[in-house]
Amino acid sequence: MKIQSTNEQICNYLKEQIAQGILKQGQQLNLNQIADAFGVSITPVRDAVNLMIHSGFIDKVGNKMFVHKIPEEERSMLEKALVIQICTGYQLCLEMGLREKLIKELESILALQESRGDNVPQPLREKLPFDTAFVRCTGNVFLTRNAERDYEYYDDLMYLGFHIQYEKQKIKSRKEHREILAIVKEGRDDELYAMMTKHYQDVIIDK
Repeated sequence: MKIQSTNEQICNYLKEQIAQGILKQGQQLNLNQIADAFGVSITPVRDAVNLMIHSGFIDKVGNKMFVHKIPEEERSMLEKALVIQICTGYQLCLEMGLREKLIKELESILALQESRGDNVPQPLREKLPFDTAFVRCTGNVFLTRNAERDYEYYDDLMYLGFHIQYEKQKIKSRKEHREILAIVKEGRDDELYAMMTKHYQDVIIDK
């Protein structure tokens, strides 16, 4: 079992506070209070907050730290970027004759997700996320790297910024994954863009 560093403990604590809505978007952080809660000096708190600034969860204005406030346009632009990358990957798969490979990959990921059941705790991000399979199957390293990075950031924004009821979201997501898989299998290629757009817009359940 991995022992978490103080920095990791503070980061996880802050993420949990944000996820539960205790720390709200735009709220200023009191670093001294955090240090007192952990019984440490201000230094590891600053180090942890700097990590969260780099990850996009915290904004720094002058010497003050604030929980990142997610504008609607930021979420919308990131959704569009993800949909474009996924659909680009899909078109490349078709051009490369990889539809069957993609179908097998999607079926495998969906089967793994469903085999765990709805009551079994799962990590925030699946090891093999369904959506990014569309670009991984192309073998294009740069497209895959960009999609996985954007997917990770989007997943964090949705979970931390909008307090998703994550278990419900996963169940809903699996239902839409089945619909997306059917589109791929049946060759309804012109419907994929609309379905992926709907898929991301549906992620937010509880603001």
